[in-house]
Formats: sequence, C-alpha cells, structure tokens
Amino acid sequence: MQDKVTLLRGKWLEALESGEYQQCVGIYRKGEERCALGVLLDVAKKYGFVTQQQYDKVDSSELEFEIIGDVKGIYLVGQHNDRGMKFTEIAANLRAGEYDAG
Repeated sequence: MQDKVTLLRGKWLEALESGEYQQCVGIYRKGEERCALGVLLDVAKKYGFVTQQQYDKVDSSELEFEIIGDVKGIYLVGQHNDRGMKFTEIAANLRAGEYDAG
C-alpha cells in the first residue's frame, strides 16, 4: 500500500494534469480558480489529509513541505505558477524531480 505522501502527491499530479482546474496567480484560490498549491490543498481536502478548518484558513505549509519536501521547491512551484507556467508543465517538473530537495 502506498504511504499517504506518495498517494497525495500522485492525486495532486493527476489533478494538475486533468484540465479540471482553472488557473489563477498570486493567491491559492479565487472563486473557482486555483494556483498549483491551491490545487494541492483542494486534493488534500478531498482525500481527508486536511481538515475543513485548515482548508478554510489555507493552512497548508506543513502539507506542502511534506509533499514537496523542500522550502525552495514550494517557493518555486508558487513562483512558476505566478509567472504563467501551465499546470501540466508544473506537473511535468514535479514528475522530473525539479522541485525536490537536493
């Protein structure tokens, strides 16, 4: 059985690649739009990794660190999103390990 981090990371990548989410910049969520880290938070809520209270407060820093594993990587995901990189490109970078600690 997959550990929760591997499972959640996989679900996040699927969500980024699904075309289901409209992308926004500079904020986790705006109406129906999400940034890449906002998608992570939505997926985490959907699968029970964060509480409604954490979701409402956008309290995902521990979760982001657990999934991405590196503060610099978290920053880069947000930066790439806010500079207009598409979700599919961010997902490809995640799959390639570009945001991992190293």
